[in-house]
Amino acid sequence: MQREMADLKRDFAAHLFEQPFKRKVVQVGKSADCMLEVDLFDVHLGKLAWAKETGYQNYDLKIAKAAFEDALETLIARTRGHKFAQVVLPIGNDFFHTDNLISETTHGTRQDMDGRFHKTAHTGRQLMVFALERLRRIAPVVGIVAPGNHDLLSAWHLGDSLECWFHADRDVTIDNMPTLRKYHEFGNVMLMFTHGNRGKHLDYPLVMATEQPLMWGRTKYREAHLGHLHKTQMRDSFKVDENHGARVRIISSLCAADAWHAEHQYVGNLRQAEAFVWSREEGQIAHATYTAR
Repeated sequence: MQREMADLKRDFAAHLFEQPFKRKVVQVGKSADCMLEVDLFDVHLGKLAWAKETGYQNYDLKIAKAAFEDALETLIARTRGHKFAQVVLPIGNDFFHTDNLISETTHGTRQDMDGRFHKTAHTGRQLMVFALERLRRIAPVVGIVAPGNHDLLSAWHLGDSLECWFHADRDVTIDNMPTLRKYHEFGNVMLMFTHGNRGKHLDYPLVMATEQPLMWGRTKYREAHLGHLHKTQMRDSFKVDENHGARVRIISSLCAADAWHAEHQYVGNLRQAEAFVWSREEGQIAHATYTAR
């Protein structure tokens, strides 16, 4: 923790002397009536996968970083035709592969790791600052921390660091409340972000209405966006399930299969990230997908 705080102070000090044009305030026109949602889920930063062992792709910290940056720029380019009043960036969803110094998840499951925890944490913070800075050039950004089962504490600490970093930036808001389900409202749109490893997915519409009854009543287009499964299917071969006035959508994963996944035959899924364009009045009007090269 002391090392992370020292790194944070050093990076923040350097950040203060950036050129003014990089810190310009976003000007949003009156015609901007859409929201951009960028979903870079299940990156599992720090995961180590050896292609000769898994039979598929290599994966390490450098590969994950490159895929994250490439996905972000690609999704921005593919949604550039719209005018945005706001950008939403979910943060977490197993962004980190482990949650402690001995390469374990939150609940103590050992993982194959590329490098030390501190190195991964430092790289992760730099990546997320880069993403928020990049997106704030489009419109004011809301970063919503939704921790996963691998990074429950690491995701919270990342959110806390981001709150410190952007504390004086009126174009960036970080929602880092210690709840496993977060909600966001934009016009007629209601979104719930949660990792998806707890509870029954078919119950999520009822949970949304129970926890946010006023938001539920004000909105028409309601979705819960989940990660965790590393695939685009939920049940019965459907990516999106719709019940009781809300859709439950599984978002794809950017990471490659490691030795455990290969052993249990969880292999062959496309490594993808997604973005959604939401109209304030009409709900979802566009969807962009990035597939890792």
